[in-house]
Amino acid sequence: MVSIGGYSLRGAVMSNPEQQIARLHAQLKTLQKSVQKLIKLMAETSDPKVLETLNVQMQQLRLMIETIQAQIQQIQFNEQAKEAARERNQRLHEEAMDRK
Repeated sequence: MVSIGGYSLRGAVMSNPEQQIARLHAQLKTLQKSVQKLIKLMAETSDPKVLETLNVQMQQLRLMIETIQAQIQQIQFNEQAKEAARERNQRLHEEAMDRK
């Protein structure tokens, strides 16, 4: 688990890809709400040091969002690869049975 600016980013450890993606989407929604709150705070302050801190937190949130999006893409890619392998194995099995 990675913790940045009070926010935590946990890798989905469930074996079900749909559950993993659902959990990651929930994390994305939470992070997006945090981004909205940060934007509101940035609009309400004029203190340069506070703005600098908020900018750093915004960058960290963006990185976390990008990481989650990459995890979702990886899970989807892995599932597509598994399906392609299943189809190939099924086809090879059928071809082998036809030869007998």
